[in-house]
Amino acid sequence: MSDVVSQLMDRVLAGRPEPLLVGLQVHPPNFHHPFTLPLRPLAQNNPAALAAAIERLNEISQAGIDLLSGTTTTKVVAVWPLGAQRTANPAGNSGGCVNDQEHVVTARCRSIVRIINPNDRLCLARAVFVGLTKIWMMERGEAAGVFKAFCKQPQDQHAGPAQEMLRKAGIPLNLQEYSLAHLEILQQSLSHHMGGAGYIRLVVFKKEQQYRIVYKGDGKAARFNICILLENNHYHYIDRPEQLFNVDRYCVDCEKGVSRWSHWAGCSVVCRLCMRSGPEFPCQLDVRIPCAACGFVFPNRSCYDYHLRNEAPEEMIRRGNRPFRSICQMRRICSQCSHIIYAENEQRHQAECQPWGQRQQQQQQPSVSSSNLHLSCKKCKGPHAQEQPCYIQPLKEVRDEEDNEKRTPLRLCFFDAETSQDEPMHISNNINGFKHVPLLIIAEVICEKCILAGIGVENIGQRAEGCFCGKPCNDQWRRWCSPPFRNSQDDNTPTPDNIFYNPRRMYFHSFDSDQQSPVDQFLDYLQNHGPKNILTVCIAHNGGKYDFHLLLEALHHRSIPPKRLCTTGLKIYSMRLGGSHRRRVLFKDSLNYFFCELDALTKVF
Repeated sequence: MSDVVSQLMDRVLAGRPEPLLVGLQVHPPNFHHPFTLPLRPLAQNNPAALAAAIERLNEISQAGIDLLSGTTTTKVVAVWPLGAQRTANPAGNSGGCVNDQEHVVTARCRSIVRIINPNDRLCLARAVFVGLTKIWMMERGEAAGVFKAFCKQPQDQHAGPAQEMLRKAGIPLNLQEYSLAHLEILQQSLSHHMGGAGYIRLVVFKKEQQYRIVYKGDGKAARFNICILLENNHYHYIDRPEQLFNVDRYCVDCEKGVSRWSHWAGCSVVCRLCMRSGPEFPCQLDVRIPCAACGFVFPNRSCYDYHLRNEAPEEMIRRGNRPFRSICQMRRICSQCSHIIYAENEQRHQAECQPWGQRQQQQQQPSVSSSNLHLSCKKCKGPHAQEQPCYIQPLKEVRDEEDNEKRTPLRLCFFDAETSQDEPMHISNNINGFKHVPLLIIAEVICEKCILAGIGVENIGQRAEGCFCGKPCNDQWRRWCSPPFRNSQDDNTPTPDNIFYNPRRMYFHSFDSDQQSPVDQFLDYLQNHGPKNILTVCIAHNGGKYDFHLLLEALHHRSIPPKRLCTTGLKIYSMRLGGSHRRRVLFKDSLNYFFCELDALTKVF
């Protein structure tokens, strides 16, 4: 048995890198469901261990029946890691398309300047040229409207400067694609001809890796960063990455969103005293200047003066010039306990502050009296010593009326996906298959208000008081609610006479155009249409093994990871979408509610 499992794993894993986790599914003829060995590292789930588990399965029956006597289906399940944040193959990240359909940017960000190649493949050079133009305008003090007008110009006017930039760098002009290796050459050329090292740095974010940085110029923080977006093998320019990540400020060096007074502790280009960041920071020691208000000691006069400013940094000023609290007003060092206290925690700290000497003395003194043994805890309000755990708090009794007011309104969505398997795909060296291509998704929605009022999906035109099923308010939504009855070629099926427009039933299909994916349309409906402050529970039968995987693939292409993904192996029990200012969606498999398969459910009653 061990040799058989070893040959099976060698056949499946041949030509692939070593997986992170590996498991096995065994489906004997007498089993209604397959027997699954959980995913573990390859060192634990080696062929000998898997063979021993199968042997134990074979010995389950005490009647001496061989459960593996017939044809047994065996599947090897493996998990490989996604691409690293810094790719080891720069040529694998390249771009230079001339197809207009590939120029589409999926991210909804106004700071992304879309680059279009009229008749060439110089999108990389064009994106860098747009960034250089932005830098030149900033140095001349021109307004932001001038740069917006420049971005609206026909981009065939940028061909000359883009070609000249590539010639100076020694990069050929007739390549089909320009990879990150060419970007490194272009970075060296810019450092040589423009301001030297540390003046301009090229940064590339890749959409397929959830907008992670796949290239960043060497060295410390530069004065100017030219941010480029690589999506679908095409380069675009990013004016402000803060809008892409929805943060106040974005630090390219630590690759994290930061604020005016909080910065990642591991960043090496930030001053922890004045909270400024850049190539000339942290501030160097010149003359120690203490601040009597906040208690910090600053290394030079510039650092001290900046922490007293109550104005926002230039990169954070957008509309108006509203007053900001200074760094000195936002934090201080407590004179009693020597802790750093922030302004929002000032009241709580004053109630809990304990002088350092008194706290140290209490820790050294043994608690002898019975009153010290039973102190009132500030968390659980119970009498116990400080070193003992807190008491378990009783559950709060909430009335039904209050619970109904706080509970999120619920809307149910039942859907099913139909696919075709006409598109061949190459799985491995010796295995070929056919890909599931979605053709149609039918979804029915109904809210809890209509359910309590006895109104069903078929009751067209009837709505309960306070109904939030959703009313089609645009042409796209109305088309989804219209049944697709367009005959294909050589199909003479007569059009039914009783076609009804039902706002609670939607049809997402690709019959009109192959470019319109039903899965993308379904996700657009859930995320961008209908009421906002509700929870939509989407239920699909056997969705954990079929429908949810189609949605998960589309979410991966959109760089929208689920908030909570509950799985066992490859089976998905539930997954949740949502976030700040986003519609909340919860996907559940209907098999979670049933105790048998759907075809056997009718036999139970």
